[in-house]
Amino acid sequence: MRASSLLSGLEQLLAVVLTQVLLICFSCCSDSLAQSVPAEDQTLGELQWLGRDYLRQGKYKESAEAFSKLLKLYPTEIRYYISLADAHTYGGRYAEAVSDINTLIKLDPKYDSMDLAVLRRARANRLMGRYRTAIKDCDWIMRMRPDPFAYLDRAESYCALNQHKKALEDFDQALKYCNVKIDGVDIMLGRAKCNEKFGLRKAAVADFKRAGALARQTGHTIRAAECEKHAARLESLPNSYQDTGR
Repeated sequence: MRASSLLSGLEQLLAVVLTQVLLICFSCCSDSLAQSVPAEDQTLGELQWLGRDYLRQGKYKESAEAFSKLLKLYPTEIRYYISLADAHTYGGRYAEAVSDINTLIKLDPKYDSMDLAVLRRARANRLMGRYRTAIKDCDWIMRMRPDPFAYLDRAESYCALNQHKKALEDFDQALKYCNVKIDGVDIMLGRAKCNEKFGLRKAAVADFKRAGALARQTGHTIRAAECEKHAARLESLPNSYQDTGR
């Protein structure tokens, strides 16, 4: 009985000792790993993750703050200006987004993805109401390659400037070059609203219905309902309402 109790006590003591040894080893390994990564790199990784995650969540102010901190650490890191411009644009701070891209261009006039940077500036300029400036940026992009988003921004700008024919041509080109399943709804909605602005009810209704059908096909039921609501609203107008033909 005593031998059994002694054996049990030794087993318990051994378990405690082994646990302590494992904890010490784990602590040493953790310290070694932490020391192998510089503190500034840990900050870099954390800020990158926070900036992207905040942007994904729609927390644009917080995303902009994270990327601004990154640029204080790495003021010549071009990709952070792109991300900061995105956060500013989505957050409605269009002038700051334009400034971000202008700084990028000044730092690296031969940036490999300059078309993507200029596209962001075009969008921010359009959203600020600087339609002619936005058109110039889109023209520059399309001298390099046909881009559906550049066509879309230019179409929206032409529509705002009451240049309906040019706007429709660009909406058509945007649909031609885009991935319709992903971006087709936005483009069709833009064209529908532009047609409605110029009094082309039948064309607007057709575009709203097409956009709604595509939204349903791709599982976006809320957007589909929005498109169908717009189509129904236009169809409910009295018969005296006529297309202007503009």
